[in-house]
Amino acid sequence: MSEENNREKEINKTDQIEEINQNKETKQVNESENVKRARKLIGTIHRIKVKDGREFVGHLDCFDQQGNIVLSNSIEQTILNGEALRRRIGTITIGYTQIVDIFKYKNKKENDL
Repeated sequence: MSEENNREKEINKTDQIEEINQNKETKQVNESENVKRARKLIGTIHRIKVKDGREFVGHLDCFDQQGNIVLSNSIEQTILNGEALRRRIGTITIGYTQIVDIFKYKNKKENDL
């Protein structure tokens, strides 16, 4: 009887190991698909709204696993007393805790940056 129990335990362990390996493979595939999608965003122009109401528009250079973003050739847009103010920033890192929303920039004119 104990020999049967040992065999069942080994079979269960083998099944569990196979399931874990399959889950790892599935996760790697999903992560690589996400990375592919994210890489397509690199170099495109985005508008990022932050908690204090400012918006930054610039070329998405990179981001990390936490969600921090680096924009280059960027401008800051602020509304003050109903008037839109813009100033050139250049390269900026925006912390993920400050990001409220991210939009793909619709204006096709590069010289607007």
